[in-house]
Amino acid sequence: MNELTVPPRDTLPALQESLDGLGTGQALRLTNADCDRLFGVDDALLGRVRNFALGHGCIVVWDDEGLTFCRQPQATGSKPLR
Repeated sequence: MNELTVPPRDTLPALQESLDGLGTGQALRLTNADCDRLFGVDDALLGRVRNFALGHGCIVVWDDEGLTFCRQPQATGSKPLR
């Protein structure tokens, strides 16, 4: 898997641009600190991250150090979520 990381100063619009530029099978890594800074630390965090990922054709993989957005192949005949 080809994995990229997000510089700590990036914003949500920069993250959106990075995710939109990923090819199938590519991934983008966020540390826990980056995730907290970009998405917040309240009870709605998981839902915000999930919706953000789905809106960009990705799944999210969590681990102890952060999360990874992984670009999924688009199904034939389907349209991207917007």
